[in-house]
Amino acid sequence: MTPDITSTANASVKAARKLQQRKHRTDAGRCLVEGPRVLAAARPFLERVFVAEDAGGEALDEARLAEAAGAQHVSVTPEVLATLADTATARGVVGVAALPEPALDTALEGARLAVLCVEVADPGNAGTIVRTADAAGADVVVLSAASVDARNPKAVRASAGSLFHLPVASGAGAHETIAAAREHGLRVVAADASGDVRHTEADLGAPTLLVFGGEARGLPDGVLEACDDVVRVEMFQGRRRGFEGAAESLNLAATAAICCFEAVRQRAPVPGRTP
Repeated sequence: MTPDITSTANASVKAARKLQQRKHRTDAGRCLVEGPRVLAAARPFLERVFVAEDAGGEALDEARLAEAAGAQHVSVTPEVLATLADTATARGVVGVAALPEPALDTALEGARLAVLCVEVADPGNAGTIVRTADAAGADVVVLSAASVDARNPKAVRASAGSLFHLPVASGAGAHETIAAAREHGLRVVAADASGDVRHTEADLGAPTLLVFGGEARGLPDGVLEACDDVVRVEMFQGRRRGFEGAAESLNLAATAAICCFEAVRQRAPVPGRTP
């Protein structure tokens, strides 16, 4: 059977390909979704699914489920699909999802655990933090102005579908986000190597905004000063037999995971205690 689309110049393909650029994702309120696993998470948001004519197995099954949920199913040649996919891991299917960014106040409303990333540039870190926040039960992730777009194809893949599980806002400045969080009753706790409190000793059980800085420079002094607490993750500083030195820092996404799940630990029910 001849595919529906055989040319990369097709109008719907060209429109989808524009979503590889941040400006068009923002203007259209849409993003590209690659691979059956992320496609499954995005199913309620999918408008169109491009399926390579030679796709099979999980990719074809998921494309059919998306079609049953209301998405348009479009068969294309492998060459056409390759122009839409960011990597070879698309596995024969790329979707277009309608996912406008929520307003900051709307996203923070009723939140008990929120995550703010300040000037985070790496899409892999951004997507992994969204995935971690989802797994930890956080209510919202905010990527501040000058951060990477969470709808960047690499960030979408790194989120493993979590981008479609919780609101992810962007564009607001760090101080604007902190002020809005306080208006919604959240304490503001930053994670930084300069912190004078261990992350296990800070009160993360109350409604909290966790603040993390970018990969290269961390958090600016002005942001640290605006927070209620600055915590550090204690790291090994000893010596091992035959080796000298120890790690100087943790990966941003690892730090976020440690702090988010410390908040989970502190909020866990204590046997015998009335909530």
